[in-house]
Amino acid sequence: MKINIDKIGFIVILTIVVLSNIFIGTNIVEPVWFLQSFITIFTAIYMVIKKNHKQKNIIIKNKIDIIVLFFITSTFLPFAFKNYISLDGTVDAILKYFSVYGFYILVRNIINNNKRKKILFNTFLLSSFIPIIFGYDILLFNYKLNKIYQIIKTPQLDTSDRMISTFTYANTFAVYLSVMCLFAFISAKNTNIKKFKILYYLYILIILITIVLTQSKAVIAIDVVVFLTYTIYNIKNHKISKKWLIVGIVLIIAFALYYFIAVQYDKPLINDNTIESNKVIREIEPNKEYEFEFNITSKTEFKFDEFEIDIVEVSRYLTEDIIYTWKFSDFDGVKTISFKTSDTVDHIIVRITNKYKNKISINELKINGEKYIIKYKYIPEQIVRIFMTFNSRNSSVWQRGDYYKDSLKIITNYSGFIGSGGSAWKSYYGLVQDYLYYSKECHSYIFDVAISFGAFGLVTYFILISLVCIEIKKIHINKDYEKVVLTVAFLIMFLHSLMDFDFSIFIMQIVFFMIIALIIDDERDIKESKCSQIIDILMIIAFVMVSIFNMLGTIANIVENNKKQSYAECHNIAPWISYYHYNKISYNYRNHIYNEENIADIKNYIEKEPFMYQNELYKIYIKNLPETFCATDIKYLIDIWEKYPNKYRYNIDMIIDRANIMLELAEKAKKMEYHELSNNIYQIIVKEADENLDRFVEYKKTEETKTMISFKYESYISNVEKAMNILKQE
Repeated sequence: MKINIDKIGFIVILTIVVLSNIFIGTNIVEPVWFLQSFITIFTAIYMVIKKNHKQKNIIIKNKIDIIVLFFITSTFLPFAFKNYISLDGTVDAILKYFSVYGFYILVRNIINNNKRKKILFNTFLLSSFIPIIFGYDILLFNYKLNKIYQIIKTPQLDTSDRMISTFTYANTFAVYLSVMCLFAFISAKNTNIKKFKILYYLYILIILITIVLTQSKAVIAIDVVVFLTYTIYNIKNHKISKKWLIVGIVLIIAFALYYFIAVQYDKPLINDNTIESNKVIREIEPNKEYEFEFNITSKTEFKFDEFEIDIVEVSRYLTEDIIYTWKFSDFDGVKTISFKTSDTVDHIIVRITNKYKNKISINELKINGEKYIIKYKYIPEQIVRIFMTFNSRNSSVWQRGDYYKDSLKIITNYSGFIGSGGSAWKSYYGLVQDYLYYSKECHSYIFDVAISFGAFGLVTYFILISLVCIEIKKIHINKDYEKVVLTVAFLIMFLHSLMDFDFSIFIMQIVFFMIIALIIDDERDIKESKCSQIIDILMIIAFVMVSIFNMLGTIANIVENNKKQSYAECHNIAPWISYYHYNKISYNYRNHIYNEENIADIKNYIEKEPFMYQNELYKIYIKNLPETFCATDIKYLIDIWEKYPNKYRYNIDMIIDRANIMLELAEKAKKMEYHELSNNIYQIIVKEADENLDRFVEYKKTEETKTMISFKYESYISNVEKAMNILKQE
């Protein structure tokens, strides 16, 4: 009996769509490992059965398939040539991209008729209600579905005034919703049943409202451009009746009038609980005198100062400086606060503290004599914020500029032709930053590709995009409505990925490569050859290997979550995962288990994940050394310190901690009469001080206040001077 693997594969594709809408998140956790395993295992089985049925060209059907394969291969090169900075991140990237590639192959071979496309789109639309429901629950009801989030292993964030959902990032959720909106347009166009059309358009309305609630300015701007282009095109081709055109114009005018009227009316900002209130004021200029005039009413039963208002200046380096504090109790009148902003100011926060749930009301705020609306009466502030923050002074704009500048430094200094592997940005950015910030992502997919997979990965990616754009030109000529809409979805995802990290989330890459597969599904311009047969065989082997690694990752996560096995056993299952390395080491440290095996594990971890938990590992390593440790142990750490500098150049505490660790080991070495080695350590302390002392001078680029930095400077400089004096004596 011949197995109809395509029908089974179609069910598998739909299952993956549903599961990927449930298991969303940037972290690779147990459910995502399972999903990756499911995809790669079935892809391997599918390809074997197809080859057994004498199927030709499973992998390579046209030139775009070749470039997709090259791009996926680029993820493996840093590992093959041992140019990676993080073994953990590099293996994860390989497994993730091959899983996405498996889905691409399945869609490419199985979704080959209109009926299956319709079912696929409808499955996406129905499944997308899962993250939509989660989004409204998180935004409006503060995790009422928390038990479900625990089951699906969704990381819980602090509640936000933005629509985030289980994507954990509002901008990416907005992009995903925009694509779903376009899928709904395709489905509405493809049905003649009126009630279904109404349902599709109702879905689109829900999606548009949800996109607005994400407050993703870039996505909203892109969507507006798409909508206007679509409207103009249909007007030009007489596909929109005058009635609907008039309705649309009236609605736009009505909203504009509502907005401009509503933003004129305010209401008091009231705090009657112990939750801290923050009012962000962004229209602030550097080096300027400001006078904030507050009209305040506060009532309390106590005579001591129960209320506090702080004027907090937030710099472009993300540091906070309280420039004025006012503490008070009963008050009914006007309080004027004057101050001058610094040359690095980004915005001001008015922070209101209410200690005992009494009532404080800021009735009015004037800034330099002009009324400033502290709370809107007839319009949600989230809506106003969307329109008020389309400017270059918005912190998200210049922060991205800093990320991109630092990305170029990493590419120039470290990545080269084949890249530094997965998680390279996360490992390197602290070494090149010009002020202290923390960011797991570089906020641009093209920079992420260049850093992780080098020039080869970047070139193949741009060739892929270029070839898809050529296909788009053919679609325009043939006027295929479905593919035109898919093209718009492709362009939205591509354009937004240029300035954000959408493709760090598994479902976004699945959708992106699925769209590419659907755009080019009719192309069959490469004939079968021995080369294509060899590629098919090699890829079967590759998917079998990837499936094994995905399964090991899944099992290791299940074992760890079960808490019945030790970290060492988890590590033995999936030895590339740094999480288990570090947990085993820290577990032994907490339980005072010190031996040679621990030292070997620490060395292994430092060499494979050199920028993770640096100072902690050095401390644990020194603690594990026996009383009679030898020169080889000291020499090892000296080599490590010379090879790997402090990860965060502007983290003052890490700088001081690193110097203290070095000084402690140098003193131990000196007592054991390893004078040359102790001098080597002192020399490293002095050498690093030349750069580190600049960090103290540039304290505004750190998280420290001027007072605190002075105290820490004295602590650090005393250690440096101690090292210098010892070297002089020698």
